[in-house]
Amino acid sequence: MRACSVRCLGRIAWVVVAILCGPVTVMAQVRTPAPPAEYDVTLRYSINADRQGRILQFARMQQGLEALKFVEIPTEDSDVADLDPTAERMLGTIPSGNALKLLELPAIRTVLVAPKGSTWNAKADTNVPVRILLEQVATPRLQLQLWTQAQNQLAKMGFSPNIGYETYAYRIIRGRLPAGQIPLLLKDLRTLPSGWLMPETPIDTLPLPLRDTLAIRLIEVAPEPMDAPPAVSFSLPPAIPPDQANLRKLEPELLAIYQDAMNNPQPVRVEIIFSATVDLQERNWRGTLLGVNPSYAIEGQVGPVVTIFLPNAALLSELAGIDEIVHIRRPRPATGTLIAPMVPKLPGDASKVDPLAITKLDKLHAKRATGQGVRIIVIDTDFTGWDAAVGKELPEGTRYLDLTAELNPELKPLPPIGPRSKVGHGTQCAMAIALAAPNSLLTLVRIEPTSVHQVLTVARSAVADPRTSEAIQLRTDELNQFRDYLARRRLTVEELSRKAADNFDDDDAGRKLRADAVAAAEQLQREETEYTERLARLDALKSELALLNDAHIICNPLVWDSGMPVDGLSPMSRYLDEAYSKVRAKFVSNSNRVQRAPIWVQAGGDSLGTTWSSIFSDANGNGVMEFAPEAAKLPQDRWSRELNFLGLRGPDGQTSLDLPANARVRITMQWREPVDPTFPDPNDQAYRRPLADLRMLLLQQRDPKGETVSSDDLSIAGVTLGQPTRLLKLNEATVYEQRLELPLPVAGRYALRVEGMIPPTIRPEGDRELSQQYRWELRPKITIEVLDGTTAAKGAIVFADFPSMIGGVGIPGDVLAPVTVGAITANHRPAIDTALGSGPGTLLLIKPDFFTYEVFPKITGLGRARGTSLASGFAAGTCASLLSAGAPQSWLLESMRHQPGTTFTIPDVWLQPRQR
Repeated sequence: MRACSVRCLGRIAWVVVAILCGPVTVMAQVRTPAPPAEYDVTLRYSINADRQGRILQFARMQQGLEALKFVEIPTEDSDVADLDPTAERMLGTIPSGNALKLLELPAIRTVLVAPKGSTWNAKADTNVPVRILLEQVATPRLQLQLWTQAQNQLAKMGFSPNIGYETYAYRIIRGRLPAGQIPLLLKDLRTLPSGWLMPETPIDTLPLPLRDTLAIRLIEVAPEPMDAPPAVSFSLPPAIPPDQANLRKLEPELLAIYQDAMNNPQPVRVEIIFSATVDLQERNWRGTLLGVNPSYAIEGQVGPVVTIFLPNAALLSELAGIDEIVHIRRPRPATGTLIAPMVPKLPGDASKVDPLAITKLDKLHAKRATGQGVRIIVIDTDFTGWDAAVGKELPEGTRYLDLTAELNPELKPLPPIGPRSKVGHGTQCAMAIALAAPNSLLTLVRIEPTSVHQVLTVARSAVADPRTSEAIQLRTDELNQFRDYLARRRLTVEELSRKAADNFDDDDAGRKLRADAVAAAEQLQREETEYTERLARLDALKSELALLNDAHIICNPLVWDSGMPVDGLSPMSRYLDEAYSKVRAKFVSNSNRVQRAPIWVQAGGDSLGTTWSSIFSDANGNGVMEFAPEAAKLPQDRWSRELNFLGLRGPDGQTSLDLPANARVRITMQWREPVDPTFPDPNDQAYRRPLADLRMLLLQQRDPKGETVSSDDLSIAGVTLGQPTRLLKLNEATVYEQRLELPLPVAGRYALRVEGMIPPTIRPEGDRELSQQYRWELRPKITIEVLDGTTAAKGAIVFADFPSMIGGVGIPGDVLAPVTVGAITANHRPAIDTALGSGPGTLLLIKPDFFTYEVFPKITGLGRARGTSLASGFAAGTCASLLSAGAPQSWLLESMRHQPGTTFTIPDVWLQPRQR
C-alpha cells in the first residue's frame, strides 16, 4: 500500500486515499484544513446471533472500540445493549485519526462523525456540509454506478451535491444535506426515504449494484468555520413567459436588452442566423424580413448570418417570431478591437533587432525592389494618425476609404469606438507594410469592428465581384425613397407658393400663408441639398469601392476567434478559398482571360494559450470531459483532469493562477457534428438542437490553500444556459456554438468543466429507437476572450493546467488560399501567443503559412498593434517587394520554395544579378 502524505491523512475523507491509492500512479493533491482532535461518533452496528453469541460478539466489539480509544457516552439502554437484540446504536467520542478504523470492526455497519462539541444539528432544516464514504464494489464501472445511484437516492432527501471535487475512484460523495436528514443515513440507504410502513421505492426495484449493497459506510459532518470564504453564486437570465417561447432564440444578454426596451426604447444592432431552408443566393430572405417590418435596416450578410439595425430593441419579439430564423445575437467584434490588449514586454535587446537585415529585405531593396507599382489594401478598424504619417512613415499617395459610412443613413463615417491612441492599430500595420515596401501604393479601408460583413465587401470589391453590399443597397433604397418624397413634396410646395402668390390680403391669414410658403420653399431647398450631398457621398463611396479591384495584395490584421464556424467552414473563409485561389479570380470581365488572384495576407491571431482543442474524451463514462489523457501528469495541487484551471498570462509571459475580480470573460465552445443525410427534414427542424448535450461550467476555487475548507471545494460562478447556437447547417454536418459570458464575481482561481454525453447515433432526438449504432468523434474548440480593458491591459486569460498547442488560427485564415502569418519575437522565436494549426477538424493543413517579425524599433510601441497584426503588415510588404522584383503573384510562396510553417527570408537566388 502506497503511503499517503500527512496532509492527506488529516481528515477522514482523505484517509480514504490510503485505501485507494495503491494502484494509482499520480496521487491527487488536495489540501485540507487541520482535523479536529476528536469526533463525536454515532455507530450503527448489527449482531445477528443467539443470546450467548450476541454477548460474545458484543464484547469483542467493545474490546475493538477500546483499542481505538473510543469512549462511549452512556444512554438509558447502554447497560442492556449486549442483551437487547434490537439495540443497534452507540454514541461516543474517538480521536480523529482512528475514526475510519471503526469500519474494520465486523459488527460496525455505518458510522456518523462530527467535530466534538459542534452544534450542527441545532436546526433540522439547515443545510450542512457532509462527506460520505461508500462501500467498495467489484469494478470501477460498478463503483461509478453505485456513486451515481447513491446520489439519486440522496437527492430524494434534499441532498445538494458539490461539483468538481476529488471522488477517490468514486468512493466519496460530498455535498449538503438538511441536518434533520443526516442521522437517517445511518440506516440502509436502500430504505430511504421511507414511507409509512415501507420504503418509497421497493428495494427489489432498485438498480444494481445499489440493490445488493449497503452503500453508505461513513458520514462525516464537516461544518464550515465562520471565516470560510463564501461560495459564489450566479444569476439566472430573465424568465421567458410561456406564451413568448420564440424569445428563446435570443442570447441571454440580448434578452435582457429586449426586456429593458419595453420600458426604455433603445436602438440595437443584431445578427440573425437563418435556417437551411432559406435560399441565401437569391436574396429572397430580404422579402421575408421586410415583409414582417419594413423598418428593419439590413446592413450585411455573411452566409446565413445577417446583420440588422433595429430602431427599437422591442422589435426583437416580432423578429424572433419568424420561423426561418434560428438564433438572434449581438454582433461579434474582431478579437481585441474593442479593448486595448496587453503589450508584451520586449527583451532588452529588442531595439537592436533589424527585421530588414534578418529577412534579407534590405538587400532586395538595394536592388530597387521596394514595392513600386504594387497596390495594397489594408483593412482595419482604426487608422488614427494616418494622414500625419503620409510622406513619413507611410508612402506618398496613400489613400483612405472609411467604409463605416455605409452604415450611416447620412453616409458619413461613424464615430470611432474602442480604445484610441495617437497612432491607430491599422496605421501601425500600414507602417509595417511601408517598412518592407516603402514605395508601395496603400489604400487604407476602415471598417466597423463588429461588422464582419464589411471584410467580405472589401474581399468582393478586390476581385470585381458584382454583388453589392447590403448596406450600400439599403442606402440606395433610402435615397430612392427620399427622392420620391421630394418629388411629392415639391408639388405640394409649388401649390402652396401659387396660392401665396395669388393672395394679396394684408390680414393675418394672408401674411401667414405667404410666410408658410417661404418657409416650405426654404425647407424643400435644404432637403434637396441634403439629398444631393447624400447622393454624392454614395456615388463617391461606390467609386472608391470599385477602385479596390486593381489591388495586388490585401492585408487583413483582423481575426475572429469565435462567432463563425471554424475548420474553414465559415462563409468568409470559404469565399476567400474560392475567389482568392491561386489559379484565377472568379469574377472577370473576359472569361477567356486568366486573371491572377490578389494575395490575401492574413494575421493568424494571438490566441495560443487562450484556445483549447482536442478529442472529447470521457474515459470513465461519467458525463464529464477530460482535458487530458489518463497518462498525463496532474499539475501541482490538482486532483482531476476534468478541470482545466485558468490563469492570467502577463506581459513577461509568466502566468498567475489568480484572476482579478470583475474581469469580464467570454468562453466559447464550438463543435461539429455529423448529419444523417437519409433523415427526412424538409423544414430544417431536426438538427436545430445538437446531438451532444454539452454545457460549460466555470467553477471558483474557494480556498486554494485548504486552510478553512478543502481545496477541491468549488462553487459555480457561471454555467451555459439555453440552447446552443447552430452556426451552420450543411448536408453532411452541422456546427454549433455555446457561449458563457460573465464578470468574475471575486478575485481568485477559476476552472472550466465541460459536461455532456455523445450519443451513439447521428439521428436527432426523438428518432433514435430505430436508428443503428453509429460511433462518431467530437472535437470541441474552446476559446477564452477578455472583454474589459482593465483586465486586458494586465494580460490574457489562458488555460493554465492543460493548454492546447494547436488550437487553430483565427478566421478567416483557416483555409488554404490566405497567406496566414505567425509572429516572431526579438529572440527570433515564435511569440508565446501566436496561434498554431488550422483547426480541430483540419489537422493536415499547416498554418500559419510562414512566420515573420512583430518587433520593429521605429513602429512597435507607437500604438496598440502587436503580434500577428504587425507581422501580417510586414509580411504583406515583403510580398509587395518580391512582386516588384518580378516574383509571380499567383504562386509567390511556392516560387520562393518556402517550407510552410517556417520563418520567411528572401531566397539568395532573388538577390543575385539576373542573367541577360
